[in-house]
Amino acid sequence: MISDPLAVFLALAVVVLVALELEARFPLFRALGSALVGILIGMLLSNTGVLPGESEAYQLLMGPGVSMGVVLILLSVDMGSVRQAGPKMLGAFGFGALGTAIGALVGGLSLAGMIGPDTWKLTGQFTGT
Repeated sequence: MISDPLAVFLALAVVVLVALELEARFPLFRALGSALVGILIGMLLSNTGVLPGESEAYQLLMGPGVSMGVVLILLSVDMGSVRQAGPKMLGAFGFGALGTAIGALVGGLSLAGMIGPDTWKLTGQFTGT
């Protein structure tokens, strides 16, 4: 098992590269998307004991790593195309976001008795995805 945080981080970087390469080369993986393929590979490595379930590398990635990733994504947005799409796109996005939030809230409240005290975490996750 890989236990050194730097080695875990590098292994995850390799997983991302492999997922991107699989998506670029094979139609099946292109249909799934590199994000899902990367998650599945990571799950496979974790469940087979290659990667640990807990690591300091995960804390870095879940905290500042996510923030840096969001900033990089936002910096790559083409504002001209956003302005051109205009109010219709923003309205559709708002409608979809509202529907997602309401659906997650209703689902969370209706399943709270079956899932338990961590239902709010799942509700937030489903709303965010």
